Amino acid sequence: MAQARGQQSAAQPGGQQSADQLSRVLTKEQVAGWLQVRPRQLDVLRVPCLNLGHKTKRFLAADVQAWLEAQRRPVRRAA
Repeated sequence: MAQARGQQSAAQPGGQQSADQLSRVLTKEQVAGWLQVRPRQLDVLRVPCLNLGHKTKRFLAADVQAWLEAQRRPVRRAA
């Protein structure tokens, strides 16, 4: 699948990410695309970000990945 110029996939196959990718600084639109949500939903979900001023938020890929891991809920199996 082709991607827009300047944008790269945040995740490798299998959901693994390299150290280079985790150190990336992402825009709201890039994170929203990665998580497959609307950009304004990131505020509702309280995804951690850097507030760089009026309407300027940036996201560290490592912080988003850690937030995603924290959102996982253990799977309960029927007894």
